[in-house]
Amino acid sequence: MFLSHTSELREYPEQGKSYIDRVERAVIAAGHGIVDMADFAAEDSRPARVCLEKLNHCDVYVGIYGLRYGSPVRDQPELSYTELEFKIASELGMPRLVFLLDSRSRELALPPEALVDRQYGQRQDAFLQRVSDCGVTVQRFRNPDHLANLVERSLRKLEERQNRSNFVGGSPTGSRASRPLNARPVPELLPYLPDRHEQEQEMEKALRLLLEGERAQPLVVILHGEDGQRVELFRDRFFQHSAAALFHQPLAIRDFPLPWPDDLLPGEAFAEQFLDKICHHLLRDSRAKQRLQALLGDASGPVVLWSSLYSDNWGRQRAQLVQQVCRFWQQQEVVASRRLIHWITITYNKPPIYPARKKALRWLRPSYWRFRASCLQLRRQNQRIRNQLKAINGGPAGASGLLVLPELESVQRSDAETWVRSQPVREFLRDQGLQQLEDEVRDYYRREANQGLNQIPMEQLGTFLRDQLQQAVVTP
Repeated sequence: MFLSHTSELREYPEQGKSYIDRVERAVIAAGHGIVDMADFAAEDSRPARVCLEKLNHCDVYVGIYGLRYGSPVRDQPELSYTELEFKIASELGMPRLVFLLDSRSRELALPPEALVDRQYGQRQDAFLQRVSDCGVTVQRFRNPDHLANLVERSLRKLEERQNRSNFVGGSPTGSRASRPLNARPVPELLPYLPDRHEQEQEMEKALRLLLEGERAQPLVVILHGEDGQRVELFRDRFFQHSAAALFHQPLAIRDFPLPWPDDLLPGEAFAEQFLDKICHHLLRDSRAKQRLQALLGDASGPVVLWSSLYSDNWGRQRAQLVQQVCRFWQQQEVVASRRLIHWITITYNKPPIYPARKKALRWLRPSYWRFRASCLQLRRQNQRIRNQLKAINGGPAGASGLLVLPELESVQRSDAETWVRSQPVREFLRDQGLQQLEDEVRDYYRREANQGLNQIPMEQLGTFLRDQLQQAVVTP
């Protein structure tokens, strides 16, 4: 594991119990080794070259980002070391796990100087935006223990995906060390393009109404799906690929992350408090309402504010909070006449898998029945959320200002085969090896069907497709 982070996360909250200390213990407990550039003494080689060499011998990149940009690279001062490490990991096609400090949390235990970068703050904001735009899932952490749990869970999920994709001993067949370094990198969204026609059709209607309607008004879009369906990538897919084709020109979309207001309670004070949060997050000033109007009123294109949450932080208020957010956008004078989209993704946590090594006589263990009860509770919670979303759906094409898109489900074989024949794949492969790729996809679904699985989660399928494309193209 290549660990990339800035220095303040190594120092706080206290020596030996810092954010990075907790992550290292979690990684080591999971049986993995750690490579950290901070552990290497100064070398005569250029830092960028040393970074490339170290990353090329690792299997996974783990980026842990605070709000500080970090030190500029000696031979590439336009980049910090953390940004350089992410850039190289992306070029090498490494699996990347990214975790971002949740600045709203009251559990951070960080001094003010660690939360503000007066010299490079704008560069850090731009870097984090590029990370989000490239399709990497970014998870936010509230404290050292929360970060350690997120890293451990993500590594476990990654290992499960690799094992299902014929990875042996933690290294894929044809390991990273033997992969040609001049291989063309697989485009980030390419493995996630199987048919999502139902969702895109609904979005097209709503977007046309938003852009061409007589009265400008905000639109709240809710997209939901199980963990493993890459719910967060559909937004990128639609605005970067589908919308341009539908409208015959690229859309000047301006995209900003907006934390879900799960700390606010529905009520009379909600609108003012939520508006303060939006101003603070977008403009770093909770009183900058006039500047917010100017930002949202720019005619260059609609603004997309996106919020992400998992079903376990759906909140006690459940659907009431969603309804309160919708009323805010429709009734708040500052934003009610703006062409903007508040995009909300809800990811359903999947029940964990009981450890295989404990399956013998498992029904005799109290821990097994507690495990069964927790899985049942999670399934019921997910179903309650589905029912609530169905009940609050605003109607067709978002005419009422709310659109709940159909749930993203697993990918059927016919969808995957259609993707193989799609124009992006043909262009990437330059029309070579298409039949071989189609045969591999067909065989892959046959193998899964033999194990009782006829539909493949998007994340699992994406890992397989990425591996197949990388094997098909090894020269620029």
